[in-house]
Amino acid sequence: MVDGLGNGLEQIGENSLAANSVGTTEIINLSVKNEDVSATAGITSGKLAVTSGSLIRGSAGGVGEELAKGTANQILAMDGAAGFPGYYSVSGDVTQNTGTFSVVGIQTGAACLRVSDDDAGADLVIQQDSASPAPSDTVGNLIFQGRDDGAGLTPYSQISGTITDTTAGAEFGEVEISVQNGTGALATTATFSHDGANGTIATDLVVGDGNAGITGANVTAVEYGDGFNHTTVLTLTAADISAGLLVGAGNIICGGLIYTFPAGAHLHSVTAGNIAFTGDAGIQGDTPDFGIGSVIGTGAFAVLGGTATFEDYVNGSAAADCNGTPNPIAMVGATAGLHTGISFNATTDAKTVHLNAAANWSAASVALLVSGNIVLKWSTMG
Repeated sequence: MVDGLGNGLEQIGENSLAANSVGTTEIINLSVKNEDVSATAGITSGKLAVTSGSLIRGSAGGVGEELAKGTANQILAMDGAAGFPGYYSVSGDVTQNTGTFSVVGIQTGAACLRVSDDDAGADLVIQQDSASPAPSDTVGNLIFQGRDDGAGLTPYSQISGTITDTTAGAEFGEVEISVQNGTGALATTATFSHDGANGTIATDLVVGDGNAGITGANVTAVEYGDGFNHTTVLTLTAADISAGLLVGAGNIICGGLIYTFPAGAHLHSVTAGNIAFTGDAGIQGDTPDFGIGSVIGTGAFAVLGGTATFEDYVNGSAAADCNGTPNPIAMVGATAGLHTGISFNATTDAKTVHLNAAANWSAASVALLVSGNIVLKWSTMG
């Protein structure tokens, strides 16, 4: 077989490949006959059969070489010497000195990175390797990152290890947990440490809602404590305690539920707060007798004193007005006395807490709204 310049060609099966030289120029003619491609058997071209899913690379001799799909304990990487991709087994220590090693999950809920050991359990070590470590050095951070609604990457929470003392044989360290605090920055929520005798959890604030109660309408609660000892801060935001009863002038008691203690016994220590009443124009000059009780106030009376449970948490006192003036509630034990009566609340006792008000009202009012804070100090007894 001869090409257009009179050079000879070597026939290779049904495909042809030949090379001849003209002066210093090498001329290559290539002819390949197309063949069928099987979706199940892979690609067949000439005498090179390729298994489906395999990789082909050029060898040092310039001949195509098939690489089998990776098997267990292998990774796909570049051969530093030849520059070819291939599967390489990983055993022993592997060190990456520069750059970021990323593992991207492709299935929701599946493990993205797994570290396992078949004997004593696997260790995931984050190591600071400074030759001159010092107190307050950060050993490492475990950062939990996600995107915000502007597609920006945000560290939503973080666990940090810190050195506090580097003395050999007497080292001290601590772990700090931080979360986003709503200002675009991480804030420390707790720091765990040990002084050699006792462990310590240091926080600016411990918020524990275990064994907490339930708030009434337009009332929110923040529970400060450990799930057993509680300081419950109730915030009333235009909470209506009129119960639809202020339909005209005259003696009327009304009230609203602000909190319900959890089931079981509890010990109520003290109540405090600062609240303001607001009503329609006709009653804004009224000064109702208000208190806090285990039973909601009802009846045609101008004061709460006729029924003890209308004010057994806080005894009634006159409000400044119903036009938004704050009314402080000084710290006070239950009406019956600290550790007695409703303060010593048994499992079968009333769990509800109501804010009640009574007056000889000057006129009707669509609502009697209350805003402010009421603080309850108590402990659950199980």
